[in-house]
Amino acid sequence: MREGPGSRPLFSDDHEGLSYRAANRILDPDGTPEKDDLLHFSVSFEEEDFEKLGSNEKERQARLREVIREGMKGMAEELNVTSLTWVAGIHRNSDNPHAHIVMLKSVIDRTTGKEKEIGRIRKSLLPHKEMENGVETIIPGRIGERFLSGLDRQQALYLNPDHHRSKIDAAWERLVESVQQRKPAVPERAAEAVTELTRSQRIQGWERLSSQARDHQSVVASWNNDASVREQDNRGFRLALGKHLEFTTRLAFAQVWYERAVEHGDAYRFDVVDQSTSEERKISELDVHRRAAARAQRASPLNRDSREAAFAADLSRHRQTLDQLTEAREQKIAALGKDVGSLRGTLEKVEQNVARLYEMPTEKQLTPLLSRQTLSKLQDQAVRLSLPDKVWELEKLRIALAHEHGAPTRTEDEAATLAAQVSVSRANLSASEARLENFEASVHLTNYEIGGERWSLGAIDKRIARRQEDSKIIPQRAMRLDLRSLARLNHSTEQREQAAAEVEHLKFIRSEIVREVERRREPMVADRDLAREMTDILNDAYQSEERSRRQNGETMPEPKYERYQINSLEAGAEALLDSTLLREVHELEKATSKSDPTINWEGRALAREVMSGIAVDETKQRLEHFLEGKRVASLNLGDHRTATLRQVEARTLTDYAVSIIESSEHREYRHAINKAAQEYRGRLVADFEKAKDYYATARELASEAHGSDPQFTDKERINLEIYAERQNDEMARQQYLDLARTEQNNDREISVSLSR
Repeated sequence: MREGPGSRPLFSDDHEGLSYRAANRILDPDGTPEKDDLLHFSVSFEEEDFEKLGSNEKERQARLREVIREGMKGMAEELNVTSLTWVAGIHRNSDNPHAHIVMLKSVIDRTTGKEKEIGRIRKSLLPHKEMENGVETIIPGRIGERFLSGLDRQQALYLNPDHHRSKIDAAWERLVESVQQRKPAVPERAAEAVTELTRSQRIQGWERLSSQARDHQSVVASWNNDASVREQDNRGFRLALGKHLEFTTRLAFAQVWYERAVEHGDAYRFDVVDQSTSEERKISELDVHRRAAARAQRASPLNRDSREAAFAADLSRHRQTLDQLTEAREQKIAALGKDVGSLRGTLEKVEQNVARLYEMPTEKQLTPLLSRQTLSKLQDQAVRLSLPDKVWELEKLRIALAHEHGAPTRTEDEAATLAAQVSVSRANLSASEARLENFEASVHLTNYEIGGERWSLGAIDKRIARRQEDSKIIPQRAMRLDLRSLARLNHSTEQREQAAAEVEHLKFIRSEIVREVERRREPMVADRDLAREMTDILNDAYQSEERSRRQNGETMPEPKYERYQINSLEAGAEALLDSTLLREVHELEKATSKSDPTINWEGRALAREVMSGIAVDETKQRLEHFLEGKRVASLNLGDHRTATLRQVEARTLTDYAVSIIESSEHREYRHAINKAAQEYRGRLVADFEKAKDYYATARELASEAHGSDPQFTDKERINLEIYAERQNDEMARQQYLDLARTEQNNDREISVSLSR
């Protein structure tokens, strides 16, 4: 209950919210760290000390992470190594809050600069017991003292009434700390050397002041050309703090790209040779698996074992394609990792220059200096990457710098960009909520690959129920008063034991499926929450800008969209089946195509007509499939439970007799199943109606296109191909495959007739 659902998020010295896969890559570039190369230990705290870290669980865990980071830096110093490579996770499943830490044994000796391996750590460094005056006493050890020092520092930040500091202030503290650590000690030298050094420093000082003046003038002019440049004692340090903030933000962006590639690289599309066509195309590992599943389903719709064999054979035939995709993904991850390393190096140089060139100011409430252009680029990128914390941090800085320089918070172009961001964020929020709802509605029907086997919750529950019956001498189905009951007795002891063993195996697989469900749900919930937070931040900024302009007799400009934002709106319209949003996208593409010749609004309109027609057919098939097999269709009862109407229907006189005297618990269960069936049917009907309305709008908009061919995206092409592979009619299947695999189709009638 304290930890919440899902996996525990991991963290490291400079990463938050790590998945297990990302954590493995920190410990080993190949993502497969060996146990013998690692040290594992835990750091435990008293509950009362933990409670002094914040007002709630989230705040306390955030500060505890900082305690661990400070303790690990101290541990590196005590071991006389440059740094430690580690990951950790906070556990709240016991009376004492504690963190498990895994770190690499391989380190760089601070004195020699050579690589070495940590072996046995001296007792004096670790917590241990000693006898003092005949009494056994716990000694924290020098490493333990480092963690205690971090604990005291974080508790003071919370207990101090002025602990509510902005992230900009925190960035300042990090810079001050790093500068202090890098500040070199001045060795004893001869008087002549000191005189020469002082002369050199004076020359550097003049150059530095001149450079500062130019930089400061440029920053001020970016906010207000008419503002006068005032002499400020800390001007250089504020510029340095701004540069530090810029590169820490860019590093955060690079880390996000890297982590997303590690986590979701199987969904990234790369140019490889697809063995299905022997031609190069953009495709992903996930696409190859989805297509193989579609072919297997068509080949063996009823026999699960045959279907799984066909799926495995299909993947085997595409081994070369999958190997190329794996290689491309690894190259992408390596390139992104190199970007992260490069930015870290740049940030380190910035900190070194600050330590070398500037004296430490006594003031701590200093605002970083950034040009308007730099700040806007950073903030736009933070919006694009869905990082609301960064957006809010930069928004506060924008407001502070605008006020300082007597400038508007946003220019006309920036206000137009904000208007577009608000519109896109609202659509993204609605779409993320819809995707999560769709996931929850079909979570029991989705196949998950566990140990080379593909199962859905509904399918495995049916299999478990059937094999449990096979493990009994007198199964439930043999207890009914009909003539067939005698044939349903399980006489074979061996067969009953085999069935019982299979049940245990299936239950294990089911537990893994539940874990996989949670693993897939977590990022969707996180995306929804981030989208909501982003929308709130952008809405607040928009309303503030609107109020300010209203007071000056001005209005907000029309939204100014970039291409990726139009694509995002289109994805939202598709996820929501929102006809109004589809019309907006259509008009935006028409307007933008006048200045951007790469946008083919006619081709996109025709492609959307085809894809929306397929959506109608798929929603219709799902509805028909449910109605035809309503009695045996798997239903989602929540909490990873599934059932079928057949389980509670009365089929014999015995069943009717039992239903008369059924318990209240069984009655509630029966009502829950019936309610789930009604709700699911209602959802399928609603989806079908929305798909039809959306298709009608797409057809109407496509009628404006003349003399053009459908222009499909890479995602649409693979979806077309998967839809084709599900078709039993060979002619229809080939038509859709041709449409998906042909760059330009000269016969528009093929695509339109298929859709209509």
